[in-house]
Amino acid sequence: NRPQDQGARRMLASIFLSRKSFSQAVDVLEPVLERAPNDPRVLQMLATGLSGLKRHAEALPLLERAVLTSRGSLSIRTDLAFARLALSKEAEAIDGLRRVLEDAPSHMQAGMTLSTLLLRRGEFDEVIRIAKGLLQATPKNIIARNLLATAQFRSGKRKEAKAIWERIAKAEPGFIPTRVNLAKIDL
Repeated sequence: NRPQDQGARRMLASIFLSRKSFSQAVDVLEPVLERAPNDPRVLQMLATGLSGLKRHAEALPLLERAVLTSRGSLSIRTDLAFARLALSKEAEAIDGLRRVLEDAPSHMQAGMTLSTLLLRRGEFDEVIRIAKGLLQATPKNIIARNLLATAQFRSGKRKEAKAIWERIAKAEPGFIPTRVNLAKIDL
C-alpha cells in the first residue's frame, strides 16, 4: 500500500532478482532509480535485471555510473566486466577483471572468468599466477586447484599438473574434470 517506499521496492526487487524474475525486478526498480539516480546498489540491481533480460547495452552505462558512485566496489566492477564481456568487449572485460584481481587476488568469480578467457588466449603463466592467488584464500578449493593444474599442463609442466590432478582424484574421486584430465594424460 506504499508504492513510494524505496526500501520496500529494493527488497522486493532483490527477491525478484533471486528468483530470476528479471522483468519484475526492472519494473520495481525503475521508479527507485528516478528518486535515487546515483545509488550504486540500485544501479547494480537494475543492471542485473537488464542483463538477465539480455539488455546488456542498457545495463552497461548503469554499471559504469555505479562504479563511480560506489568508489570502485569490487562487486560492481566485476559485474561491469561481465556486461562488457556480454557485449563482446573482451579486451575491456579482461582489463577490468585484471584490476579486480589486483585489488582482491582471491576473488573467485573474477579469477575463474579471467582464467577461462586467458586459457583460450594461451596466457598460461598468468592463469597459474591467478590460480595460486585463489588458492591462497581457499587452499582446499578443488576448482582452483584443477585450474592451476590445467594451466600448468597447457604450459608444458605436465608432471606438476599430473601430481595435482592425482591428489585431487585421491581426495575427491567424484570430481569429474580431474578424472577427465588424467585420462587425457594417459592418452
